[in-house]
Amino acid sequence: MTKFQSSLRPASNNGHSREYRSKPPKKNSLISLSPGNYRFRERLIRPATRLYVLGWFHTLYNDPSAEFIASQVEDLIKQWKLQPRRYLQAYDFDQNGRILKGEWKAIRAAARKQVLAKINSHKSEHHVISRPEEKRQPYIISALGEAQPVARNKLKAYASVATAFVLFSTLLTMFSIRAPLPI
Repeated sequence: MTKFQSSLRPASNNGHSREYRSKPPKKNSLISLSPGNYRFRERLIRPATRLYVLGWFHTLYNDPSAEFIASQVEDLIKQWKLQPRRYLQAYDFDQNGRILKGEWKAIRAAARKQVLAKINSHKSEHHVISRPEEKRQPYIISALGEAQPVARNKLKAYASVATAFVLFSTLLTMFSIRAPLPI
């Protein structure tokens, strides 16, 4: 499974489902027209699909700890000890066939240099997009382009304005046909 794929879960019909560990959206007004249920929909976004993303972008760098580096150095020295003629022969400065204290320092320095070179060659960065800290800023991840959601929202806005105009015209016509109530 790649990092862009996620496990698909069925949409929840009930906002009180235990399957999702998210709180329902807060209601801003005292009077709400919705009954309180909410639904999550997830769709599969396949790798190499173009995405439209709005959110907070930041990069995480893989910086290894000192303990990790020390353990890697120890592992490398253990590997060198398995083949002493191949690796440790270069560090036997006095050629007595034994590695002394000063020579061990040189071996550790060489092993540390090799480990750091390997870590730097594999240094990775992870790019992360997350919800902005400021709640008013949008957070959108979509497989549709920017134009499609904008066009859909414009269509909904035009339909709402047209519906409001029709309702207002209907009410105006009803009140103009009917005789006013006596006071």
